[in-house]
Amino acid sequence: MPWDEANAVPGLFRSKAVPPPRQADGNVRIVEIEDIDRQGCGGTHLKSTGEARPVRILKVDNKGRQNRRIKVGFNI
Repeated sequence: MPWDEANAVPGLFRSKAVPPPRQADGNVRIVEIEDIDRQGCGGTHLKSTGEARPVRILKVDNKGRQNRRIKVGFNI
């Protein structure tokens, strides 16, 4: 998604200190976990979520007004 467009969406950039980096093409990577969360990604760990193995969301805890803890499980 274009960085300027993403920055205009309330709640998409949640980092208090540094927003997700603008890529060389002017875009920012957006990561979505369906029905759980959607936000700009500051990490550069995978080219796409398709590279990750399947996970299960085991639990979601609200840890204050702006924080969530997501517990995931991997199939081995």
